[in-house]
Amino acid sequence: ELFDIIKKPPGITELEISNARRIIEPIIVDTYSLFDKKLENGSDWRIIGHQVNYNPKNLDGIYFALGIGDSCKKKDCYGNDFLISESEWKTLPKLSPKGGFDIKKRLEIA
Repeated sequence: ELFDIIKKPPGITELEISNARRIIEPIIVDTYSLFDKKLENGSDWRIIGHQVNYNPKNLDGIYFALGIGDSCKKKDCYGNDFLISESEWKTLPKLSPKGGFDIKKRLEIA
């Protein structure tokens, strides 16, 4: 999840985390290229906070599509898979990791 806290110095308080709000729908983030390898030029993505026992809210109805043809499925944020039609598959975000370019594009729209 991406929240409404964007900072240059990588520090954050527990109160800021508690009051943070989601700015876009949850997406699958390519953590390896963004955080571990920092493969995208001009980007410096960092995790600036962590909340112990975090329990995300408002995830019902958020799905990601995977599969092809008669094997189309949607996966919810809890890891459950459901068979779906190809026409529904076309309407859902795909279950694939997003890099910095994709995330920045989503943030511009938000």
